[in-house]
Amino acid sequence: MDAGGHPLARAFAALRRRAWPVLGALVLAFALLHASAGIRWSRHFHPDELQVAHWLSQSLREGRVTDRVYPGGWFVLADLSIAAARPLNLAARRLRARTAQDGAVVATDESTFRNEPERARFPDDPLQWGRNLNLLLFAASALLLMLCAREIGASPPAAALAALLFAVQPFALEHAHYCETDAAPLCFLCLAGWLALGALRRGSGRRAAAACAAAGFAVACKYTLAPLLLWAPA
Repeated sequence: MDAGGHPLARAFAALRRRAWPVLGALVLAFALLHASAGIRWSRHFHPDELQVAHWLSQSLREGRVTDRVYPGGWFVLADLSIAAARPLNLAARRLRARTAQDGAVVATDESTFRNEPERARFPDDPLQWGRNLNLLLFAASALLLMLCAREIGASPPAAALAALLFAVQPFALEHAHYCETDAAPLCFLCLAGWLALGALRRGSGRRAAAACAAAGFAVACKYTLAPLLLWAPA
């Protein structure tokens, strides 16, 4: 009997084909769970958080940080994430307005919700929203590093191991806990690296352009990364 037709052989081949998405999902889950342990820490633990949360509120109201010159990339991401979640935020506010603390439904009329669409533009706790956003950016960075390893020929287990080592690296993990702006440039640097490696392997001009765009957005999040603008995939 042909070994390739054996049920176990077919199952093993199918498992290998599915290894990347399965391991990628595991990497994402581990990064999220591991970093989320500090997501509710005291808001006075990191000196930058209260200021960044204040600037996030400014960005939502004015479209930019108004009281000093500061990279705006992270705030663009935060504003977009808040806008995308606005329907859920509005629904949650309405549910809270209709439901008493003891669970009993209270009578309301539409005047109760007259200003809700405007209020739903703003999260109840900008600082916590920033922490949650950075948690997602950290997990995305871990997955992108796994994809970078794939592009240079790593096996699925080796690529997943590289991503898991990143997810427990103390310096990277620190920025997944706090409402500050360093998680965004890290994520977009990982994205730029993955796109650049793909461009080099495939000779793709589109991927090279996308890599440069991702590197440019990383600079918009952190001006000290400006030397990246001198780099482009060959």
